[in-house]
Amino acid sequence: MTTWTLGRVAFAAALLALLPALAGCGQSDPSRFYVLTSTASEGPSGEWPSAREGVAIGVGPVSLPQYLDRPEIATRDSQNKLNLAEFDQWGGRLEDNFARVMAENLAVMLETDRVSIFPWKLNTPVDYQVEVNVKRFEAGPDGKIVLRARWVISGGESGEVLSMSSSGFEGAGRSDLGKPQFGTKPKNSEAPKIDYDALVGDMSRAVEALSRDIAATIRSLPQQQAIRGQETDGVMPAERSGPKPENEG
Repeated sequence: MTTWTLGRVAFAAALLALLPALAGCGQSDPSRFYVLTSTASEGPSGEWPSAREGVAIGVGPVSLPQYLDRPEIATRDSQNKLNLAEFDQWGGRLEDNFARVMAENLAVMLETDRVSIFPWKLNTPVDYQVEVNVKRFEAGPDGKIVLRARWVISGGESGEVLSMSSSGFEGAGRSDLGKPQFGTKPKNSEAPKIDYDALVGDMSRAVEALSRDIAATIRSLPQQQAIRGQETDGVMPAERSGPKPENEG
């Protein structure tokens, strides 16, 4: 056998040996996509509002930190280090998802179907506008979900600020039960596994807790009480006033 033929055989054998490795390089885990969901149950009366009932709420703008404005779900490996999930991602913009879920929560908690998400049309009725500035919204190194936000409630027409506050929530939830805590490694030195489905569920419950703070404040506002009093019998304020008395004398 000639040297040239031996070289071809050796090359073919080496190529065959590399094929399994090359095939493995072309495979990757499938991406998984998640969304926040409304976890609010019934409102105070236990009934869902019928059409055109309740106070008109405008939700937004809602702003999140820039490091969360990305497809990958972010967690913290330490106080200063972020971990971005390669295959576990949001099914859309987290900012939009957050605003939509908060709107759904407030609709249930305030028993109203008159809830709009920013930006709304010019003639959309809005009694109260809720603006939210989220400072943190991710799982910390211990696996606990942390949500910190500042929020403002203003009059929909006047723009007058009626309430300013901040809320903070931190809870263990279920995302780390039976699994290594974030920032630790199991004995086999593999990266700790995170249950992202449970983690996103915990995040949804954190948004519900924030929504309850906001809903409680809206219910306590004097303007809200006045609106409720005007609509108790289904008569609008303009209809309630009736004809003006004629001038005497």
